[in-house]
Amino acid sequence: MSYAWTDKPIDSISADASMDHWDTFNNFTASHAIELLGPGKSSYNLRLACEELFSNIVRHAGSLSGPSDVKITVDVFKNNLSQTEDTTHADKSAAIMVQISDTGPFFDPHFQTPRTIENDLSVADRPIGGLGLFLVQQSVDRAEYAWVNDKNRYRLYINNQPLPESAGNQATSS
Repeated sequence: MSYAWTDKPIDSISADASMDHWDTFNNFTASHAIELLGPGKSSYNLRLACEELFSNIVRHAGSLSGPSDVKITVDVFKNNLSQTEDTTHADKSAAIMVQISDTGPFFDPHFQTPRTIENDLSVADRPIGGLGLFLVQQSVDRAEYAWVNDKNRYRLYINNQPLPESAGNQATSS
């Protein structure tokens, strides 16, 4: 099965990469996740993945160049395969893509490389870093990265249906 995404986002926001906008970004993605996927595991997982990316962008990109110099844009796309007129219930076969882009320095998270955590070590003995990106990979059906027009672009896909055989975590450069 292939997915036909809307040509334009169904909604979009943009703001400085700052903790001042943390709730704005999280509320935006949470409301769309619940609206399009319904309450439950899929919408929770998408929100978790978005929070991890927002956190990385605000902490790392914003601290390198100053939060007012880095903008985050969040776009929500919906598949065109199964639209229903009843908007009171999320379509159980819905698929959405959240695209997060930022104007910070180049950062490729290498989503195509599976991450593991050292769960046989105590928390104090585990290496620092990488847990957030591990959570992103574990929380969504597919994560992609690309450097496009001097911006980091992350795409997170959640599907309430099985993914096609060819889908997987991947990264591209443009």
